[in-house]
Amino acid sequence: MSTASLLSHTLRTARALAVDVVQLPLWIDIDEPADVAVLERLDGEAPLRGEPWSGLREVYLHVTHRCGRACRHCYNRDAAWDPGELTTAEWKDAIDQCGALGASSFVFIGGEPLVRHDFVELLDHITGTHGARARFFFNSHVGEAAAAELSRAGRGLLRPLASIDGPRAVNDELRGSGSYDDVMTSIANLLAVGLEPVANTVLVRPALPGLRQLARELRSAGLSRLHLILPHQQGCGPDDLGLVPSGAELLAALRELLVETASIGLTVDNIASWRRRVGASNDFCAAGCRDLAIDPYGRVHACVITAGDPAFVAGTLREERLETIWRASSSLRLLRAARARDRAECSACPIVDACGGECWVQAHYAARAHGRPAGYTAPFPYCDLVRPKLEELAAEADSALANAASAGADCVAAGACGGQAAAGAEDYAVFDCI
Repeated sequence: MSTASLLSHTLRTARALAVDVVQLPLWIDIDEPADVAVLERLDGEAPLRGEPWSGLREVYLHVTHRCGRACRHCYNRDAAWDPGELTTAEWKDAIDQCGALGASSFVFIGGEPLVRHDFVELLDHITGTHGARARFFFNSHVGEAAAAELSRAGRGLLRPLASIDGPRAVNDELRGSGSYDDVMTSIANLLAVGLEPVANTVLVRPALPGLRQLARELRSAGLSRLHLILPHQQGCGPDDLGLVPSGAELLAALRELLVETASIGLTVDNIASWRRRVGASNDFCAAGCRDLAIDPYGRVHACVITAGDPAFVAGTLREERLETIWRASSSLRLLRAARARDRAECSACPIVDACGGECWVQAHYAARAHGRPAGYTAPFPYCDLVRPKLEELAAEADSALANAASAGADCVAAGACGGQAAAGAEDYAVFDCI
């Protein structure tokens, strides 16, 4: 009892015995001195992180678990599908509730969002009725007619996000035969109607050697942006951990990639986002504070990566209004009471304000995968990547400020972005995670 692997062991055993288990949302035990600080924040009168609420900013609409791929590294691969997904009317009502709380940006994700017959109708509701911006992840074929329909419904407010993890051989080994050709054809069809996708690449170990070639192929296809996604170890078993590289491996691959992208004019937008953090004060990400996620059945989560995990359910729209969940959910309150400095390794780190402790979701699931204590204070698994890069960017910023000061120029401090950085039209394609 009371070991880090107890929950996983119990759930596996229950499934083997065909025993139904109801799992309550994550909470805390007051076992260690650091736990007392979280309890005091929850019981205190001072506003928690993200409070008082200035309004919801961005919502991930996890519209379906259905997908035509069987990607080896998918965080969502174990999510069970049932026919009780939100209807078109329910999704429109959910979007309306998000808009009423201030949301001005939506992201469709799955599964494969394009398998929803009402995808264009929902998109049209966002851009037309609400005048909000939208992004959508895809890894399937988008034909010429579908691309034209997306462009019409997008109203200039839509950004496609193409999932592709390497040159053909690498990508198809990870995502399935034909995936590469489907995505590249889709990119051409979307570009033809004025929709330029951002390419999204998950940095699993098999993808690292092909990054430079992939960059060249993406640039030749007409793309200007590449976004790198650090692997989420949600659902990882012992046989999957070999896909996950170390931070040091990631750092070496990133440095090689940046040499290539600089020479061909392809932007790796993670760098711009990390650069914006330098000089700012970040504390975890915006999930649960300015951003939310809604899963296919109306359950609300702080982060879309936790969709399907009962440990992180903040409430359900089929039982209560989003505003009630947003303001009163105990699950969201616990997250808002968490701080990066609650981790011992973060409290002593000189770049903790720029880093903000990075992704608590990646930290939680990486700890679970390795049988270690999980939760919001679990150590971030890719510190060996993020810390050196932020230190380099901080040194660049210091040098730039010194040069500007010596030249008599005014110096402007960086603004905090934290988490998803979609703050402004020119930076709309820049984001940190997922």
